[in-house]
Amino acid sequence: MSYLKRYAAPNSWQLPRKEHAYVMRPSPGAHLMEQSMPLGLLLKRLGHASTTKEARLIMLNTEVMVDGRRIKDYKFPVGLMDVVSLLNANEHYRVLIDNKARIILKKVDVKATKTKPCRVLGKRIITGGKMQLNLSGGRNLLTDKKDIMTGDTIVLDLPSQKIGDTLKLEKGAKILLTAGKHAGVVGVVEDIAEERIRFSVNDQTEQTLTEYAFVIPEGIISQ
Repeated sequence: MSYLKRYAAPNSWQLPRKEHAYVMRPSPGAHLMEQSMPLGLLLKRLGHASTTKEARLIMLNTEVMVDGRRIKDYKFPVGLMDVVSLLNANEHYRVLIDNKARIILKKVDVKATKTKPCRVLGKRIITGGKMQLNLSGGRNLLTDKKDIMTGDTIVLDLPSQKIGDTLKLEKGAKILLTAGKHAGVVGVVEDIAEERIRFSVNDQTEQTLTEYAFVIPEGIISQ
């Protein structure tokens, strides 16, 4: 099905429930539906299109980029840390979540579109001794850097996909919680004990699963 009943759409989309009966369904992609939205819907939210037909025409006739790559599928799912550029309008946005886990768009400058933080979800040694990293956003990259650990964040250069800085998941790291009851909260790591992590936020200490912690660069989220 190419559509969803509006009441069944994820709360993260922040849709008026009674405006229309249906809303576009995102294509299968690198992000879970609950943590992403179709690119055509994003264009409508930004005011560049008022209908799905208009969104499709915009994407076919102008350059709409995601992470430095042109996208023409209006149902393409964009999610956390993706960078969306509307070149004709000279507008650039990073996809983030607020402290209620709702998808928000932060307007950024051209320089910010050249990098993307990705969380390391897993890693393994492949034939030839190289390390394969499985990253958030669906990427798999090969590297010679053996000190990158699961849970760390690497900052990719776009569109080359080369690895830049590595942000370690360790005490003192600034993190965004991506799931669980603290989803959308930004805190500072206090302690890590295998599958659980303690973090501080607003002078209080909380606890959640380590897999929910996304180490973020300074300044990427204003909160």
